[in-house]
Amino acid sequence: MKKNVVREVWKCEEDTNAGVVCKPNALSLLFFPPSLLILASRFSPYSALPSSRNTMPSPPHAAPSPAIHTLTADDGISLAYATWEPSEPAPSSTTPSILLLHGWSGSRRYWDPAIQTLLAQGCRVVAPDLRWHGGSGKSPTNHTVARLADDLAHLLAALDRPAASMTAVGASMGSAVLWAHAQRHGSVGLGRHVYVDQAPLQNRVPGWALGSRGCHDADTLAALQAAVQGDAVAFAAGNAAACLAQPIPEGVAALAAAETALADARGLAELMADHTANDWRPVLPTIPCEALIIIGGKSAIFPPEGCAAVAEMMAPPGRAAVVTFTAGGHWLYLEQPAAFGRLVGAFARGGLQGVKGWGDVGGVAGGV
Repeated sequence: MKKNVVREVWKCEEDTNAGVVCKPNALSLLFFPPSLLILASRFSPYSALPSSRNTMPSPPHAAPSPAIHTLTADDGISLAYATWEPSEPAPSSTTPSILLLHGWSGSRRYWDPAIQTLLAQGCRVVAPDLRWHGGSGKSPTNHTVARLADDLAHLLAALDRPAASMTAVGASMGSAVLWAHAQRHGSVGLGRHVYVDQAPLQNRVPGWALGSRGCHDADTLAALQAAVQGDAVAFAAGNAAACLAQPIPEGVAALAAAETALADARGLAELMADHTANDWRPVLPTIPCEALIIIGGKSAIFPPEGCAAVAEMMAPPGRAAVVTFTAGGHWLYLEQPAAFGRLVGAFARGGLQGVKGWGDVGGVAGGV
């Protein structure tokens, strides 16, 4: 890859701490809303997508090799998930477990840069590929968040770990999966929730203007659906440009793009139609788990106030804490994986008391 290459979407350059880093071109973010940016992007920091997720270059903060498992859902679809165990102390039934749910068009590999930090805090880690993503099956119908919530219930039953030890982290749509699981399954099997940069309703409706900045009505949904079913490289580049506010290492950018290409394009299009219309505001007061809300202060996907509203809607008051990554984008866990991992680990080990001393998190050069 050439140095200092500037295209419509990406600028890649040398960084003394992190090697080659890539970030969205600020001008593209200024003039295009995310959905149109996805359609406009035709350049990326990589010329082609690798043919296998096992041939990716190792990014900084690379995760240790996991154990890979498969689970058969009630409709016969195979679901893949990865597990990691801390080297010390030796894990037991009371060892904190962190279950990582990626967002729309992502995969379990999106969590790779944060895994080492989570393990270093003595936590067990589980990361599934959601249906229609990564290495999991791609059923042809029922592209809904509710279906993903039912898959989560099957996974929790298979893991059979004490609910008190389980902290589930949902990035973007992964948060909606947790809300659907609470609605359909009463959050059985989970002790704590973490919601990363997700508002409780993406669409804009009377009385609610804090939804998605890029996909919030019929027209913007149609544009996004057309983009995701079009050129895969262009979509991956535009998607990243909308979701990043800070530079990330070249290997991480390539990994994210290759993983996005594994998703079922038609499934993503139909899933987004369901996701963007779901209104979780009535569900939030019924969730029995204490929660941590993590917000990207520079997110181009949601206004911070929309994500912070989740804490205000949970009942009783004081059941949720909010931490903002002030320079973070929608994919703040790729931008600052070490800080993200330390925060989530503290919450998994100590709940709200464990993050009581945390203030907002500033940006850190090199994505640490």
